[in-house]
Amino acid sequence: DRGVCYLCDSSNPPAAEVDHLVDVADGGSNELANLASAHPDCHQRKHRDPEWAEQRVAMALEVLR
Repeated sequence: DRGVCYLCDSSNPPAAEVDHLVDVADGGSNELANLASAHPDCHQRKHRDPEWAEQRVAMALEVLR
């Protein structure tokens, strides 16, 4: 991902976490096609406010699959 956060599309600072696009609890896997780089703040916000990230998650899943 070259340090680009898939949620905000920024690499400043480089994305330092890996997010499950589909949570493991919801049937997601640990395969690369279900993982994307994210900033810690964006990652936390995705889990607090899933609607905020819904479109970005859908776009990432389409690209990675």
